[in-house]
Amino acid sequence: MKKCEISCRDRKNIFRLKRKPTVLDQLEQLGRLKESGVLTEEEFLEQKKKLINKS
Repeated sequence: MKKCEISCRDRKNIFRLKRKPTVLDQLEQLGRLKESGVLTEEEFLEQKKKLINKS
C-alpha cells in the first residue's frame, strides 16, 4: 500500500474546509482575486472595508 503524501499547502486547504473562514482568510482571498484581475482596486477596497467593519 502506497503512503499518500500531502503538501503543506494542501493541509492548510483541508484545514480551512473544516472551519469557518476567518476575516484574515477572506482578506487573503480578496487579495488573490485582486492580483489575478478578477477585482478592481476599487472593488477590492470596498469589499475589504465591508469585511473589516463586519468583524
